[in-house]
Amino acid sequence: MRAENLGLLLWGGVGTGKSFLAGCIANALMEQEVPVRMTNFARILNELNSSFSGCNDIVDKLCRYPLLIIDDFGMERGTKYALEQIYSIVDSRYRSRKPLIVTTNLTLDEIRH
Repeated sequence: MRAENLGLLLWGGVGTGKSFLAGCIANALMEQEVPVRMTNFARILNELNSSFSGCNDIVDKLCRYPLLIIDDFGMERGTKYALEQIYSIVDSRYRSRKPLIVTTNLTLDEIRH
């Protein structure tokens, strides 16, 4: 994934194993001593809102991990602020050429709009 700057979007209904699969990938990498951060976007937003060091520090910290997994994307409020933050995180990961795995219950059409 990293060599080709690829990520994964795992989407589907509730209970289809998206989070489990992402967790299995994380565990396999951690067994090889590769640091992985698996979190959800609501938790990231909470960190950003309560951070005294600023949003850039939080985003930079998320980009230090060789793999970032954002679970249950779309379960948080779709505010302009939230969209700006997710764009910032995805863009930072892309520019640093580090993979991102996202799981969501949203359909592809819901993600696009």
